[in-house]
Amino acid sequence: MKLKTIRLTLDVPILMHRCLKKRAALLGLSIEQTILAILRKLMAPQTQPTKRRAQFPLIVTKGPKVNLANELIYRLIEFP
Repeated sequence: MKLKTIRLTLDVPILMHRCLKKRAALLGLSIEQTILAILRKLMAPQTQPTKRRAQFPLIVTKGPKVNLANELIYRLIEFP
């Protein structure tokens, strides 16, 4: 079953048209197919990137582990 379509006329800048023709040729598509693919991608529902929780330690080292408690930091570094 063929989808119903509507004809659309656009004024496209010459440089954009050249880029579109090149892109279509590289993809092996017609200009119409390329524009429709771009529109499908643009109109697709936006998905939110999944947030990943940080895994600790953030920096993995083979050296000795150092336990830096706040009290030790305040003793070693002079704060105003």
